[in-house]
Amino acid sequence: MSAMAATQQARPAARRRGRALRIIGAAGLAALAAAALAGCSSGHSGSGFAPVAAPRIGLTIGSASKAVVKIGVVYTGVAAAEGNQDAELAAGALVAAYRINHGAGPQVDLIAVDDLGTADGGAAAAQTLLADGVVGVVYASSGAHIAAGVDAARAAGVAVLAPYDDGSGLAQNPPPAGVWLTGPTLAQVVTAINAELASGGYVDPVVISAATLPDSLSALAPGASRMVLNADTVAGGVAPAPAPSGQSKSDRASALGQLATADAVVVWGDAAEQSALVQRLQQANSPAAIVLSPDALSPMFNANLRKAARNGDATTAGVFRTVGEPVSDYTTTDNAAAFMLALNAMAADPAAMALNGVDSFRSAGADGADTRGYDAVLALAAAAAKAADSGDGSAGAVSRQLSAMKAGAGQGLVGPTLDFTRADALAGAKLAVLQATPQPGGHRPVPLVAGQQNSNAATLSWYVLGVDQ
Repeated sequence: MSAMAATQQARPAARRRGRALRIIGAAGLAALAAAALAGCSSGHSGSGFAPVAAPRIGLTIGSASKAVVKIGVVYTGVAAAEGNQDAELAAGALVAAYRINHGAGPQVDLIAVDDLGTADGGAAAAQTLLADGVVGVVYASSGAHIAAGVDAARAAGVAVLAPYDDGSGLAQNPPPAGVWLTGPTLAQVVTAINAELASGGYVDPVVISAATLPDSLSALAPGASRMVLNADTVAGGVAPAPAPSGQSKSDRASALGQLATADAVVVWGDAAEQSALVQRLQQANSPAAIVLSPDALSPMFNANLRKAARNGDATTAGVFRTVGEPVSDYTTTDNAAAFMLALNAMAADPAAMALNGVDSFRSAGADGADTRGYDAVLALAAAAAKAADSGDGSAGAVSRQLSAMKAGAGQGLVGPTLDFTRADALAGAKLAVLQATPQPGGHRPVPLVAGQQNSNAATLSWYVLGVDQ
């Protein structure tokens, strides 16, 4: 099995590579498989009912060759930096490599580099990966700072997949050849949120944000009032002067009056901004339905709201909805079961590391790893395997193979089929409405804090409304 590398851009000398993934014993895999399938039993016995085959951790791509495919992952590991909210989600890329490296085909050398949340850091991360000879990059961050790194990799002929940016962070949107958005685009998100408002019959919605919304969001909630509010303003307190929104006290009083009569509030912002605004809405006893932008799917939103709940400043029992891919921890497809089985196997493996190569996957990945980064790695690996099987495993050949393919369930993906014949590869998929529940899904290991089990870490989990119920 190939070694999986985790490197860190903050200090070149701190780059960590060659940390091997230990293969969990057969007995351990069997136990994990049994646990993963325990909730799927039909309850029938006797003749006529064949047992359901347990999902396999190993995933074979391409031929039986044991060639090594180098794939880069750029993430943002600096706390409070732009894109850091995606770092734990991006740990799904590690799960993809884990599955492939337990398969019979080509192995994946996953090289992770921290872009520090800056444009310069992104460009440096790309150069590091190019020097390492990667055949593709999963840029697992979001925001304007990612454009420099994306462009540097693309200019070198290396395919770039962006699963967490909605296109807003790229220098060109739609992206140029060689760059693919593999998550929901901004237009898809706006359309889905508008549909949710319409289906709910809301007639007096309000859109709130912590910063002025760009023109690209002009179609969000047509006819709704728009307010730029800081957290204190929503709570009815006195905002620091000058208020970030530039509002006068009378303007803020008027805004609060509109919030009091709104039947729905669309909260737009990054995960930290949304959690702060939701806390203040709750403290202001707003009766409105709360619809969040997809950044709320980040574990950061969950952690911030959970911390406020422990302090008595908020509750996780509210009704929160957002939109996204029709996938959750409750998804019951074979590929989803295999993803969760591999995630739990990694969490049980003390040698399995997080993207930063310092923390364990158990403590800094298992709680938040999602299928967007996972699916992106599987798609790149499938393209790389096809290129190698054709006799040319170069980065350029991988990009060409990718541009002509569709990747879906047959390649192990959990989410919708990705159509790489177009730059917005998820465009053919319809987004789902996701609703949060304070009841843990039960499929992930108990979260760890500083290496210790945290009994207070009961977490929000998201399910696909109308499907997972």
